Amino acid sequence: MSGCCWWLSIMQRGWQIFLHPEIDPQGAGYQAVMARRILGASRLMGKGGDLSIQPQTVWGRELLPEMMLPEWNHDFLPTTMVYKLGWLPYLLLLAVLAVLLLWMLRRCACQQSQSGKLLALAVVLTLAVQSAFAAALNLGFVLFSAQLPLVTGNLHSMVDCALIGLALSAFRSESILRDAVVPVPRPPQTQTA
Repeated sequence: MSGCCWWLSIMQRGWQIFLHPEIDPQGAGYQAVMARRILGASRLMGKGGDLSIQPQTVWGRELLPEMMLPEWNHDFLPTTMVYKLGWLPYLLLLAVLAVLLLWMLRRCACQQSQSGKLLALAVVLTLAVQSAFAAALNLGFVLFSAQLPLVTGNLHSMVDCALIGLALSAFRSESILRDAVVPVPRPPQTQTA
């Protein structure tokens, strides 16, 4: 019984740090705190306001406020985009991504081939889960590192493009994966005179 209570206390502590990263005594919530601070200073359109961050210098040069966020130009690129351009472009980006995923899901449902349907569904679910975790990360809820599909332009985006290409080829003509056609034996015909 004590093992179960120990496990529940660890899970409760993990959720508390997930929701309130500033209480983490080891500082693992730094990225989430900085992302939330940057998002709090952002506007609907245009560059965000004061971040209430002391300017820091590296080799005598002052760092930009968004550079205080580790991985600001990769994992947290959408957060940086919200601060520099506003919430509206970010929401439009998410809407375009959602439309792409819904279109792919609709095409997946129309597939005749079960193999093609499973292939396309695997691609859609992979991109949808990646998008959900990346959106949570960029809103300051850090579970693990995830990048918004087709945004950062690195190896992850190349893999996402390859996955989308594979799904699109299954949609186009089902030339990659086809269900095996098993011939049905015909009964012998008798000739009548």
